[in-house]
Amino acid sequence: MKKCRSAEFDVIIDNKNISQETSEIVQKLESKTHCTLKRLLNRVNERGKLVWTVQSVLVTLLLEIEIWNISSQVESMQKIFNNTMNRIEIESI
Repeated sequence: MKKCRSAEFDVIIDNKNISQETSEIVQKLESKTHCTLKRLLNRVNERGKLVWTVQSVLVTLLLEIEIWNISSQVESMQKIFNNTMNRIEIESI
């Protein structure tokens, strides 16, 4: 029974670490996106018009890449969490 309680405690700690890592990833994404948007909006062509088409394509690609990276990391964290939960169930039996 002690092993089971210890394992549950470890899962709680791991879960907190995963939440912290996820929020750090989201903060990095927000920061990168903000900086990229700012840079793109500051680029102006000779006539003073914003190059919206190029900007929207670049921003869309950037966001898709970052979202894919985050979802891949969250997916791996979910697998680790599920494996840990399976081990706890086996130990408790």
